[in-house]
Parts: sequence; structure tokens; C-alpha cells
Amino acid sequence: MNRIALSFCMTSLLLAQTPESTKRIEFEVASIRLAVDDGHHGTDSDKVLLRVHNFTLKRLIAGAYQVDMRTISGGPKWVDSDSYDINAKIPAEYSEQRRDLIVSMLNQTKGLKCPRPEGAFYVYPSCAGAIGKTTPDGKVIKDDTDFVNYLLEAEGLSVVQGSAFGQGPAFRISYATATDLLEEAGRRIQRACASLT
Repeated sequence: MNRIALSFCMTSLLLAQTPESTKRIEFEVASIRLAVDDGHHGTDSDKVLLRVHNFTLKRLIAGAYQVDMRTISGGPKWVDSDSYDINAKIPAEYSEQRRDLIVSMLNQTKGLKCPRPEGAFYVYPSCAGAIGKTTPDGKVIKDDTDFVNYLLEAEGLSVVQGSAFGQGPAFRISYATATDLLEEAGRRIQRACASLT
């Protein structure tokens, strides 16, 4: 019974991430099973599958609706106690459309160059053109860590420095999100880079 309810809720949650004004993306859930609690949880994806590890339904709801888990209450106990591993097939047009959008926006941004990836759900744009530039606050950007900190301080945008993945000077952006959020992130990055001197 729990698995049937989770399957229905998972499909609803994944569809809820897309704004009403855009085409809804449908995920074919390949598998849902109770997770072995190893103390870790997370998501991973490639071009074909979204993998969710050790997530409660409450955590899935929080992620789908971009709300704090503490604001979710009610429902059966298993919503917050049982953790699941989920593998969901992702339609190709979902990833390709968002990938092409963010790659285009980043390549139109002063000081950035973004290669088009063939797999995964993230890009590693080079920020080499921003190294040595000065922020409006007078700080010199010395490396990709300084650059991602500048994006956080200037635009409230949290990205990960590429050097953490052996990809510096670059930063990592996941495009496994709603189109409107991706467009807003692109605009913020463009605004921040335009302000560098």
C-alpha cells in the first residue's frame, strides 16, 4: 500500500516542479524501493535516469516545491520515516532543452565559455575570463572559488567551484530544474559578470 501511494505521490511531485505556463514533463518511474539506510542521501543523474537515494517522501515534497521540510506536516508516519531509492527515466527533450538554454545563456555572458555536455545534468562553464577582474566591492577574483563566492554574495546564487571536481577554473551548474529557475540563474550570472571590471 505504501509503495502504491509513494508511486502516485512521486509522479505528482515530479510533475509539480514544472510551472503551469510550460509543458509538463512526465517521468516514467522505473523503480521505487525501500532504501537501506546507510546514513547518506542524495540525487544523481545522467542523460537517461534520475536516481534518488535514501529520501523520505517528506524530503521529496520539500525539494519538488522548494520549501523547508519543517513546514510540511501531517500525513501517515511513513511519509517522514520510510526512505526510498527511486530511479526515474527522463525524457530526452527535458534535458536537452534545459541544457541548450543554459549553455546559450552562459556563452553570451562576458568572461564565460561553456562547452555543451553530451551527458549528465550539469555544465562546467569556464570562468577563466573572470579571473583577475574586480568586483564592484573592490575584491579581485583570483580563482574559481572567489568567483562562486562572488556569485553568492552579489546575486544570492549558489554554485560549486569546478576545482572541487578537478575542473577549474570553472563552476558547476545543474540544469535538472525548472526552466524558469534556470533562466533566472542565467540572468543573475550575466548581471554579476557584467559588473566585473
